[in-house]
Amino acid sequence: MVERNVGFDNLGKVLELIRKRNGMTQAEFGRVLGWDERTVRRYVRGELNARLDVVRVKAFFKLLAEAGMSLDDLPDPPP
Repeated sequence: MVERNVGFDNLGKVLELIRKRNGMTQAEFGRVLGWDERTVRRYVRGELNARLDVVRVKAFFKLLAEAGMSLDDLPDPPP
């Protein structure tokens, strides 16, 4: 079970958690989501707000499942 509400303040940090849980490099993770490595880095740093279209949402859910996680495991946004 994944600890919930671990203090993530942006989607980039959530993406980084899922990437690491899947044992992927930023380049590998980006390829699955249709981003290049630099874009993944910028999301993780909070320099960009990730935009997920339907294809990326499906890929994201697949990565989430492969990491043994569900939407319920992701932190809620700050109030």
